[in-house]
Amino acid sequence: MSISPIFDEHELPALPSGAPASNACAMPASFDALPTPVIDCDRKGVITAANLAAKNLEPAHGLKCLGKELWSLVAPEYRQGSRSAFLTMMERGGEDPHRIRRSIIMPNGGFRTYQVCRAFLRNPEGQVVGLRMVLSDVTEHAAAQEREKTARLWLESVTDALAEAVIVTDALGFIRFANPAASELTEWQEKELLNMTIAQAIPILSYSRAEGVPFNYRLVLERRSSGIITFLTKGQQEVTVAFSTAPVLDKIQGSTAGVSYVFRKPDVNL
Repeated sequence: MSISPIFDEHELPALPSGAPASNACAMPASFDALPTPVIDCDRKGVITAANLAAKNLEPAHGLKCLGKELWSLVAPEYRQGSRSAFLTMMERGGEDPHRIRRSIIMPNGGFRTYQVCRAFLRNPEGQVVGLRMVLSDVTEHAAAQEREKTARLWLESVTDALAEAVIVTDALGFIRFANPAASELTEWQEKELLNMTIAQAIPILSYSRAEGVPFNYRLVLERRSSGIITFLTKGQQEVTVAFSTAPVLDKIQGSTAGVSYVFRKPDVNL
């Protein structure tokens, strides 16, 4: 697969006369022993050096990765827009650029996700002549993060649609989640609730049909509970609701991570 050039010589300011070429900062031969891919490129984004681990990212091309543009290894959705940003970064110099995450094309046509740590290559005068990239494979971690994000968004969509007020706390009683109905019930904004404990958000005035004192930390962490309470809203209004609680279990750690609270009108059977 041939990659047409995307840089023109005039698009980057020339280095002062006598400045070393981009291969002045040669990659040490010892880098071939590293299991982590390392890639060097010049100021135009052309790969000038790669250790064996990097060359194995695209075995079908073997040593042909040398002289290729950096984006020949990158998933298509990351190519567009990178050109001008790269040129600007190389021209500006200064601090080493921040880490990025990119999907790299694999020989089977699939992709693996890598976190890329980047550092400028400089000549003895301190001028930027290239970029060195160290790639760490984070495919499984990225996939797990994506699954977690999808699950969280799905859960938020479901709870946002509920008429019941839902509040979830950690094991210490600090609120970690509250749906819009909970905000409406308590008159506290959602962002305010996230800085409160359940006792602060739902200050109980009285209770009935409850199994012990409502919201007792030990009780709610150990088992389900339910009852009817009257509490004060942010606006000092007395509100009576039926509630039910259930421990939130961390299946990985095998422990109780928090408690979910659901509030309904008291005429609804629990």
